[in-house]
Amino acid sequence: MYYEDNQEQFADDCVELIQIIGESLDDFEDKFKGEKAHAVTTEVVPVVLAKLMARHFRHFYYDEPEDILKYINYIKDIFVDVCDDKDELDMIKQVDYLKGVQA
Repeated sequence: MYYEDNQEQFADDCVELIQIIGESLDDFEDKFKGEKAHAVTTEVVPVVLAKLMARHFRHFYYDEPEDILKYINYIKDIFVDVCDDKDELDMIKQVDYLKGVQA
């Protein structure tokens, strides 16, 4: 596995990918101004990315559902870390998809 002992390269590649996606979305909205362009970038793109991730894990981890659940928890942690810590995120923090809702 390429990234197994190379966390710095993994982080760098993730940052670069985020920048490329962000710039592409900005370019799309600039070129196709208006409500439809905004709808694509705010509503369609997140669904596409989520489905791509799901297909990736179906392909590579089909027989390892615990790994998929660990990844879902990792995504949950990213949302909690990146988003503002407001009331609506309090419930997300308490969900553990391996164990259910924590007390």
